[in-house]
This record gives sequence, structure tokens and C-alpha cells, in this order.
Amino acid sequence: MILRIKIFCILFFFANLHLFADLIVHDIRCNPVNLSKDKSGVLVFVGGYSCKKCFQTLDSIFMKSPAFAKLEKSVLLSCRNNIIVKKETIGNYEKQFSKFNYYFDVSYDNKNDTLGLWNKYDVTITPCVLLYKNNKLKFIPYEKMFATDKNINLEKLLKKELEKL
Repeated sequence: MILRIKIFCILFFFANLHLFADLIVHDIRCNPVNLSKDKSGVLVFVGGYSCKKCFQTLDSIFMKSPAFAKLEKSVLLSCRNNIIVKKETIGNYEKQFSKFNYYFDVSYDNKNDTLGLWNKYDVTITPCVLLYKNNKLKFIPYEKMFATDKNINLEKLLKKELEKL
């Protein structure tokens, strides 16, 4: 009996292991998209209280640095679940992130939802970055990239975090 319980626990753990690496976002039409499935990339949280100069810095690093050349580059927005609002929101950021894919988190209209990435990582100031590679995720908050140390080499920090994955 104990052996069966151990086997069940092991099977349950491995059956659900993939859930920890799933990175589910939504396209403009609310269709779910799993970004981390066999991919490597960067997801930039954008919106709310934010630093536009920081957006330019990140865009420059991700577009020009060879370390990030092969990564899928995406922006995660949070807005009302309305296609017109979503298109307007994308339009607000297209200049900063022109070569990025745009995705949406669970709509903030749904106050009871705790599944969204903005809630999961307690995002209040943007930009924040979520790196994903080899089915692993690494969240880097705004404070670590921009607010704590003015002399930080952001490109070096991001490369180091990517190499850890």
C-alpha cells in the first residue's frame, strides 16, 4: 500500500511538472497562447505606472544584443477585455517595441481572477521582464533593473539571468 502511495505521488509530481513552466497569455482575440512550450524568449510587462525611457533601454538591448537575437520577443499588456481598447493599447507601445509580439494578460475587468501573470508576480511598476528558456522561468522586477542601482549594467544582468536558465 505504501509503495502505491509513493508511486502515485511520483506520477502526480511528474504529470504536473509542466504546469510550473507554462506561460499562458492571450492574443488580441482572447485565445490562450503558451509561450514557454519548447521556446525561449523574453516577455516584457508594459503598462500602468511605467518608465518610457526604460522601455527604450530594454528594446535596444533585446534588439541589438547577440545574446537575445534568437529569443522570441513579446510584450504583455493588461487592459479591459475589449478589442478596441486592446488595439489602442498596442498602438500606445508600438513605437517602443516595434518588432515585438503583443499579448494580453487575463483582463483586469475580472477582479476575482488570480491566475494572471500581473497578479502572480505582483506587478505594480513596469517594465518588468520574464525570461523563459528550457521550460524555466525567471522574473526580473522593475526594481532590480532600474530602481536600485543607477550604475547597474542592465544588459549584463539580463544575460546572466538568461544563462542561469
